[in-house]
Amino acid sequence: MEDGVKMTPLDEMYEEGRQCALDLKSSTQKLVRAFSEQENHLKLLSSTHKKDSNEFGFFMDTINNMGNLYETMLSTPKEEVQSIQANLSQLSERISQLKQMRDQKKDQYDKYIEECTKQKEQRQTQINHLKGQVNFERSEKDKAIESSEEQAK
Repeated sequence: MEDGVKMTPLDEMYEEGRQCALDLKSSTQKLVRAFSEQENHLKLLSSTHKKDSNEFGFFMDTINNMGNLYETMLSTPKEEVQSIQANLSQLSERISQLKQMRDQKKDQYDKYIEECTKQKEQRQTQINHLKGQVNFERSEKDKAIESSEEQAK
């Protein structure tokens, strides 16, 4: 036996063991006869299907949910499943295209920002250069005016 208990034949048992085995056999036969009647059979079935614990209740709920899921799966037409899968593949393809487009637009925007900052720096350097030229010309003008005033005196 799997559980390690060895069974011995009835003729090799002691008197007490043999009597116990025969009593067990006769009581089992009486129970089978008693529950073979329809009324007793229904009582047995109703008593065994009562929910005695939460675990059994959860188990029965799980079995019922699996049955509902199986019925739903069987009642869904193959064409509907295929159309859903086709729509899903189209949507995933569209999403990937949109992601690529987003990445391209982001790259373009980053390049534009970089060019704008370069142009701003160039304008700032030109402004500083022109301010320097204006200041130089003013100083040259002032020097020319001072030298002409000195010559006029």
